[in-house]
Amino acid sequence: NASELRKCADQFHDLIRDLQVNKISHCDLQHDNIRVTTQGELRLIDYDDMCVPGLEGQAAGGVGLPPYQHRDRSSSNFLSFSVDNFSAIFIYLVLRAVAADPSIWRKYVIDRKYDKLLIQGDDFLDTTSGLFFDLANSSDSDVRRIANRLIEFYYGAYDSIPSLES
Repeated sequence: NASELRKCADQFHDLIRDLQVNKISHCDLQHDNIRVTTQGELRLIDYDDMCVPGLEGQAAGGVGLPPYQHRDRSSSNFLSFSVDNFSAIFIYLVLRAVAADPSIWRKYVIDRKYDKLLIQGDDFLDTTSGLFFDLANSSDSDVRRIANRLIEFYYGAYDSIPSLES
């Protein structure tokens, strides 16, 4: 249901804002680490590589799950409170995009037998066709804007990605 997905996107946005306000980075935001409770609330799980005050600047133990991560994220990166920025924008975009056009889920996940959220790493290689073309033509102007920004962030500097709130 599109309105439920939009509500979920809004809840995800609030969840990410709460993490940032409390100086917490999950460091592995992806579909398997987000749960929806029976009350419809989002919960994060699997905090094995999180960043909290006191850990900032430490060596990162993991790199997160592609394609949810920026192309330059690696084990040589350090923990920071901005580690989740790319993946938060990625997930928020997917939720908003599917809410705006549920048929893209069938086209890019079910029909491709894909086991992650909508965007594959290869989708970043040709952003003028396929999925990013469909996102650029979304009925939701925010989806169009965020999709363009996600491409810019993917090819931009890892440490310059703004927060989802920004």
